[in-house]
Amino acid sequence: IKEARRLLDAHGLVVGSLAVWLPEDQQEIGKICRMARALGTSIIGGGCGPSVLTSLREPLLQLLDEYDLVFGYENHPEKSTREILEKLGPADNRIGLALDTGWLGTQGLDAAVATRELAPRIVYVHLKDIHAPQKGTGPTLKDMGHETCALGDGVVPVEECVRELLKAGYTGGFCIEHEPEDHDPMPEVVTSLKRLQIWLEN
Repeated sequence: IKEARRLLDAHGLVVGSLAVWLPEDQQEIGKICRMARALGTSIIGGGCGPSVLTSLREPLLQLLDEYDLVFGYENHPEKSTREILEKLGPADNRIGLALDTGWLGTQGLDAAVATRELAPRIVYVHLKDIHAPQKGTGPTLKDMGHETCALGDGVVPVEECVRELLKAGYTGGFCIEHEPEDHDPMPEVVTSLKRLQIWLEN
């Protein structure tokens, strides 16, 4: 953690959200919370074990309160906004959604409509675009119909998602996600950032 803080400070960077997997272990969740606070972020976001948001919800909420954190569950397998909201459970100020627009597209949802419906629960946003989803399973993201691309070059209406968030009064952070398995993503990430800046300004 000390070395991470040194590097972050040296480059003038802040941690908008700490990407995590919350295990079904209260002690390990506590360690993750301590790490997040030490790195200077107030949001932890990602997936979790099946009981974390159900039988372990109260201990999780106690830890989030203790460290003044928010957990944003990141949608991946859910195929409807209803399923996502059921996964999140009752609305509170400590557990929300780290929206992943790319997985909305992979699961066949209209991402803009889903963003509008989910907006009240969104605490962080992972902007991602994908090429046309393909049916199938396999070891790679492409096999799962999740081949990412620059924002605006795929089938996900990312610009509309951003506009829906702004209409809803969202003031949180945006993370540009692009994870190709066969080339350097950085030129396309730069393109994505330029497009996002235009969408946010207009």
